[in-house]
Amino acid sequence: MMPAIDPTKKYQTSNGGDTLPVLCAYSTATVGANRQLVAAQTGKRIRLMGWILQANGAGLSGVTFKDGNGGSTLCLLNITPNTNGANDKLPIVDSGYFETTAGNGLYADIATTDLLATIFYIAYVP
Repeated sequence: MMPAIDPTKKYQTSNGGDTLPVLCAYSTATVGANRQLVAAQTGKRIRLMGWILQANGAGLSGVTFKDGNGGSTLCLLNITPNTNGANDKLPIVDSGYFETTAGNGLYADIATTDLLATIFYIAYVP
């Protein structure tokens, strides 16, 4: 029998036991390149744990999540407009989805229409 693996063990505080809290950042990202969603933290990686996204206007909103200002692409998706609430939800999971390199914030390129974004993340020292 294989032992169970706890994916949160990678994301512990420096005291070696406490699991890091999931933080939340909200932003209205306007159309354009390099829109900051989560600010960089010195020496820490930003690990995306989940999101709630909504296109804020007419037309499809293309979103490219990036590793820092002008950095490499982490994820690419399209959000369909919806005036009745969130268009795209990614549930919070223990292992998260993707992360920036240490010292970089989470940025996005937004196409066509503004984006309302609630980002759930942790910031940890690799």
